[in-house]
Amino acid sequence: MKRLLLIFLFAFFVCAQTQQWKLIGLSGNSYPIDVIKDGEKGYFVPAYQIWKNLNFIRTSTGDTISVKINKNELKMFRNDDKCYFNATAKNLKYSTLYTNSNTYCDIASFCELMNAASGLYFDHNASMKEIRVGKTQNIDVSKAKNIVEDDKISGIIVIDPGHGGKDPGATGPGGTNEKDIVLPISLEVKKYLSKYKNIKVFLTRETDSFIALHDRAEFANKKNADLFISIHANASEKSPSVGGYKMYFLSEAKDEIDEWTAKLENSVIDLESKAQTNGLESILLSLANNEFIKESQDFSIMLAKSFGKNMKEIQKLHTGVGQANFYVLNGASMPAVLVETAFISNTKEEKLLKDKKFQKDVAESIGGAAIEFCKKYVSGLRDK
Repeated sequence: MKRLLLIFLFAFFVCAQTQQWKLIGLSGNSYPIDVIKDGEKGYFVPAYQIWKNLNFIRTSTGDTISVKINKNELKMFRNDDKCYFNATAKNLKYSTLYTNSNTYCDIASFCELMNAASGLYFDHNASMKEIRVGKTQNIDVSKAKNIVEDDKISGIIVIDPGHGGKDPGATGPGGTNEKDIVLPISLEVKKYLSKYKNIKVFLTRETDSFIALHDRAEFANKKNADLFISIHANASEKSPSVGGYKMYFLSEAKDEIDEWTAKLENSVIDLESKAQTNGLESILLSLANNEFIKESQDFSIMLAKSFGKNMKEIQKLHTGVGQANFYVLNGASMPAVLVETAFISNTKEEKLLKDKKFQKDVAESIGGAAIEFCKKYVSGLRDK
């Protein structure tokens, strides 16, 4: 009798906390889903119900549910804080909840895992009570407010989110891929710069797609850009405790750490179908870029100062500015800088990189420095 009473009370509690949300798929179709609010832990979503609505290949056996998307497989278990992603154990933020014949996963872990498994972007809005699936993060630059109509600020800026598609970049200890972090930061930079009426902004990629290194600089050349900014997250080969931000311009590396950083970011060349450049072309491109070394170095300093002013959660690495031979900067016929926002190999900084407020702060630091650069070097020239 006592056990029945406890079951009744538990069922009453769950029903009282259950909310009706909407799942909006890529097609725009809307599906009702039951979401549980569990106190300070937040929202839990019915994983299998969502997979079914989106028509993913799924199975339910005993206490295990799983889904297969492309070559990825995700497994979850009843009342367990671990799951398996491609046979690798991952920690959920909270244990799953099993009730009403459904396994509920905390919404933050669920969206993060589904982003990694599907290559799509799962986002949630608690005030709208909806989960929305998109091809990329939904940052609507058209909603930028307080348009700045200062005629003294003008320029064309190309933002390059590093890696993408078959090239994940560096991977953090929690399984976060560099490509999935730098894209939302880059979209936020675009949103920030779009406030300026006379600033034109282009991204080399706005989705999870692979772009060869030399095509990125070529894209900037075709846009007649005044500034090229390639955005990345750093990783340490030897020490997971190393952290901090650092800005790089194109030149020969002065120390082993900067040489290693360039080697890491250049490793994507192994995935490309053709060589970066032949010897003569490489020399010519380097000579072309030398013309902008002073401006590139100056912009690197502006970036480091902007990060130092706005970013309180993270410190600069060494002086905050370095130089190395990054292939992605080769061939850019304008000032070009590579931004290492933080170390994804550092557990603390990996969590920061995944945080939307941190991403926005990074973006505004980059955007602010870009505006300062345009005021000093670009606007006057374009006005003539």
